[in-house]
Amino acid sequence: MTVKIFDTPEVQEFVKTVAGFDQAGGNDRTRRPTASSARASTPWMCRARPH
Repeated sequence: MTVKIFDTPEVQEFVKTVAGFDQAGGNDRTRRPTASSARASTPWMCRARPH
């Protein structure tokens, strides 16, 4: 069974915020790799549990 946590609107909004897409100005050459890193880290962050 595949869980598509990343496809939820909340996670999409989180990635946009982390990458800075919700901010005026900035550089898309920086935003795109940041968004990519956030997307790649999302499954790991969702599996992490506090000890």
